[in-house]
Amino acid sequence: MIQKTTFLGISLRTPAHRRALVLTYYALMLAILGVFLWKQRITFGIFIQTVTLGGFFGGIRSEGVVKPYSEHTPEPGDSQIQQLNLNGVFPQQRARLLDERELQARDRAHYIAYRILRWTLCCAGAAIVFGMNFAPTFFLKNSPNLLWALVIFVLSLPQSVILWTEPEPLPDSTLTLVPTT
Repeated sequence: MIQKTTFLGISLRTPAHRRALVLTYYALMLAILGVFLWKQRITFGIFIQTVTLGGFFGGIRSEGVVKPYSEHTPEPGDSQIQQLNLNGVFPQQRARLLDERELQARDRAHYIAYRILRWTLCCAGAAIVFGMNFAPTFFLKNSPNLLWALVIFVLSLPQSVILWTEPEPLPDSTLTLVPTT
């Protein structure tokens, strides 16, 4: 599912580096939200920020770390003729398709992301109910900023789960070439 080995100068080969990248991303998003809540106004480029920051890791756009989800993948029951491709050259379209392991990882990441989102929304809903009782003007003024943060969180959560849970790749020395006869 991860299509790059480095991102913004950070190596993505180990889970520790990927997790540090995810934690840094969410710390930056919280800092931006803090500035928005402090200023208590909506910025002009909020739509551009949403698309850019929500798709920062990929998944919903093709330039990110995680492979795009919208690529066509063949159904398991489809009877398509497959070529052997012994020379190892893949056409551009075939190289972008998700294989079975990647499909399973994508589905698992979305399942985990929706579980996280469910509990986050329950806690946020409780905070808003209590907040509307104690500081209603703050929540009324900042509801667009809080909605912006929710949209960014929803758009980036499945990719973050993939980066967080993807296992470390096998070292190249464990792969062996089988001689052809």
